Amino acid sequence: MVLVFTDKYTPRVKYIFEQIFKEILHVDISFTTKEQVAIDSTIPVICYSREHRIPKSFVIEPEGLLFKRGIKDIQPEVTEWNGTKIFFQSQSADVSIPFDIFAASFYLLTRYEEYGSLDLDEHGRYKAENSLAYKHQFLDYPLVDHWAYLLDQMLADYFPMYTIKSKSRFRFCPSIDIDHVYKYKSKFLSINIIRLFQKLITGKYEDFRYHLNVILNRAPDPYFNVEYIVDMHNDYNLRPIFFLHVGPMGKYDGYSLYNPFNIIKELFYRTLIVGLHPSYFASTNLHQMKKEKKRLESMTRVRVFLNRFHFLKFTFPISFEYLESLSIARDYSLGYAKYTGFRASTCTPFLFYNLTKDYISGMRLHPIVLMDVTLQKYLHKEATDLFGIMSYYAEVIKKYNGEFVTLFHNESLSDEDQWYGWREEYKKSVQYVALLELHSIEVAKEKLANQHMGV
Repeated sequence: MVLVFTDKYTPRVKYIFEQIFKEILHVDISFTTKEQVAIDSTIPVICYSREHRIPKSFVIEPEGLLFKRGIKDIQPEVTEWNGTKIFFQSQSADVSIPFDIFAASFYLLTRYEEYGSLDLDEHGRYKAENSLAYKHQFLDYPLVDHWAYLLDQMLADYFPMYTIKSKSRFRFCPSIDIDHVYKYKSKFLSINIIRLFQKLITGKYEDFRYHLNVILNRAPDPYFNVEYIVDMHNDYNLRPIFFLHVGPMGKYDGYSLYNPFNIIKELFYRTLIVGLHPSYFASTNLHQMKKEKKRLESMTRVRVFLNRFHFLKFTFPISFEYLESLSIARDYSLGYAKYTGFRASTCTPFLFYNLTKDYISGMRLHPIVLMDVTLQKYLHKEATDLFGIMSYYAEVIKKYNGEFVTLFHNESLSDEDQWYGWREEYKKSVQYVALLELHSIEVAKEKLANQHMGV
């Protein structure tokens, strides 16, 4: 237990202290604004105040962000201390740590820098290149979790009665977006004829025959692989989350002759975890999002409380306000389309904080770390690179007992076209990460090697 003495007890103070202590460090905390209560405390005291100093307390000087309302123009100055990046540096000499770890963590978690940004990409998304993490090379590291663990150890060194608690277990959360159930079968006849003709005149006779057999129901459509994906994950005691796109046709939403989900919905009666995947323009259109959620619930016969925005296209705070109004409990959209890494500088799920209205939401955000399209399209990685990349992030996240959320598509696990070879590498990567849930890095590597050798 830790007592926090603060000049002001605001929603921002409550939010970030509870995220650091309760969610990451599993330490109970209480708050007081009364100086005498802090002085008389028999438990460790953190003095989060500029005006007062509590004897024998751990002093952190507030930058001021947690005592304000609304959004101001802030340009943090990033420096290094003790081998880590920091900002919101303290001005006083009598502090126990030389920066406001809580204001800095609040700035990163709430995506403060994204609010009101006008420099957006071609899809209206915030650019990773404008983020503090990208500019100062900590996008590949969960800095907030690192700071929290550093604080944990410093408090243990400072207070003999402070005990470092056991942490959460490392968790792997594979997720699959289904934008197109079929590669061929759901396309308009005219489109299929054109593509068959193209394959014929370019001499791709094997592709032509396979395509034609799919249309004639003589061969399975390569994108219709939900059962394979489920069974493959079940082999490693994993249950992937499926995010289904059930919106209208469009340039960025695909073109279908009919609704193919009527064909596969029986699969989703098998207690699969299903989430909403709003169409391209729905992230800023509450009516459309509500319509698609209702349609998905009707198809799957389950209440939908998970979400991931299509194209990772959303706007703070309006997109998440819409999700709240639809009773979405967990969102899995917080990642960059063009870069892997930690958009919110954490690998621990956290509650959405609405900076415009200054309140703590009950909706939890689960940051994603990597996406298949990011690797193949934007970073120009090969299938053989996948195991190393997934292993790196999994091992970093395991160090902080966080959650590793990945985003793949049924298309990338089809072994078709540009995705040839990715399915096998993904399976190998999943196998290793699943072992990391149960074992140390060293033991997981040894078991993986033995399994591949047939030992």
